[in-house]
Amino acid sequence: LGAEAKRALAVKLYHSAQVKIEHLPDGLEIHPAHGAGSLCGSGMSGRPVSTLGYERIANPYLNKQLSEEQFVEQILATVPPFPEYYKRMKKINSRGPKLLDDLPGSKRLSPEEAWGHVQEGHAVIDLRDPLTFSAGHIPGALAIGAGASVSTWASWVMPYDTPILLVVSDEESAESAVRSLIRVGLDDIRGYLCGGMETWLEAGYPVRSLKMVSPVDLNHSLQNNGTVNVLDVRNVEEWHSGHISDSIHIMAGQLLDNLGHLPKEVGQLAVVCSSGYRSMVASSLLARAGFENLVNVAGGIGAWKRAGLPLTQNGRI
Repeated sequence: LGAEAKRALAVKLYHSAQVKIEHLPDGLEIHPAHGAGSLCGSGMSGRPVSTLGYERIANPYLNKQLSEEQFVEQILATVPPFPEYYKRMKKINSRGPKLLDDLPGSKRLSPEEAWGHVQEGHAVIDLRDPLTFSAGHIPGALAIGAGASVSTWASWVMPYDTPILLVVSDEESAESAVRSLIRVGLDDIRGYLCGGMETWLEAGYPVRSLKMVSPVDLNHSLQNNGTVNVLDVRNVEEWHSGHISDSIHIMAGQLLDNLGHLPKEVGQLAVVCSSGYRSMVASSLLARAGFENLVNVAGGIGAWKRAGLPLTQNGRI
């Protein structure tokens, strides 16, 4: 809604948290309408229920020592980056979503049908785990592993004007993913590859792979080879908590708008996040954009720390 509206809403939030509920009893139960991990529930704990008394003790935003200005600045400082699809969803919510006769994406596509869709320019979402994806995938596929993060990352990186086909490890993950995609307005899903990548390979269609590198091997390369660049795709807070020396920082969801800031022709580009999930999303996005000399850092910064390797507070952002 813009910076001015955002600040006005933060002021309203202050009056809700500090004034409007002040007379309510400690025993009042609180049931959040958003879940931890979602953009709308940014910063929330994983507790599905709480009480106002507990929150008055533990929640910093109910601290009566906070002035309105302090509260607003603290809230605005923690607002996460929002994907472009939020603007689109605002319009959809205003006019009402497109009605669906049934759940899309349930069609089983033969390798021949899937290949035809790929040649027509349809987008491919590969829902398998990062390690399996790296071993072999449809060229141009985006690696968005099945689970709770499908809707979040699909909304960041998927084009809304392109039909979608899915690559899955099982039919159950296909239905779950379809429901997640629909929730963020990605409902032009044509189906999923029947039999998965095994049938694709048997049919002889093109396959691409993506190299993986361990933190220890990456560190060795950085110490002995000046042509390795590290791209950290975590969020700003994670970045400031510590990162690999001289790495480049671009949050994964903002890569499409910052491709020109990345070295494409010189050296290898090693992509890292906290665990390897987001870096695989980012790596697949970069591969789709034409980057070739890519590696995904297995286990991410978490594995880097467990290997006892150094992090720094200084770098390019």
